[in-house]
Amino acid sequence: MEGGHGRFRLSICFFLTSDSDWRFASDELERSLMWLPSIPLDNMDEKYKHSIMEDQVKQLLNVIVKKWQTEA
Repeated sequence: MEGGHGRFRLSICFFLTSDSDWRFASDELERSLMWLPSIPLDNMDEKYKHSIMEDQVKQLLNVIVKKWQTEA
């Protein structure tokens, strides 16, 4: 926390999208942009759906932690 006033200093920001056009964004944005493919979950078995989502979240967390470690 900063200054004891309950405010947090934001030093790293991430953008998450499944829009493929954003993958070709500028170099500056690319460092904080995370692209995930859109996955049609409508007709998918619940077990499989949860497995896919869990895998995606694990991958995202891994990327975020690595970026925090290199930026901090």
